[in-house]
Amino acid sequence: MLELKISKKPKLICILRVKDEIDIIKKWIENKLFVDIFCVVDNGSTDGTYEYLKSLNNVAITRTFGFNEGRDCNLVLELAKAHNPEWILKLDADEFFEDKAVKVFLNY
Repeated sequence: MLELKISKKPKLICILRVKDEIDIIKKWIENKLFVDIFCVVDNGSTDGTYEYLKSLNNVAITRTFGFNEGRDCNLVLELAKAHNPEWILKLDADEFFEDKAVKVFLNY
């Protein structure tokens, strides 16, 4: 398990598989303020996505190469389960929540 600087048990972990998403990943993370930890598998990004995500304190990230969605999904799910969250949410890097939904999640 990758060590994170999280002091309490996470309520919500979001799992994500990415490749070359630097153009939207910053806004995507900012749209998920209600998420405690992001567990990410990067599938060989060459645009700085991996380095950006690795620099964040609430992101556990690993790398794979070669297209194998099943392998990557299982890998990131196991990474999330190792943190023992109450909930796991699977999203894609192009999925955003409306502001109203973010406010509801923040109050949960």
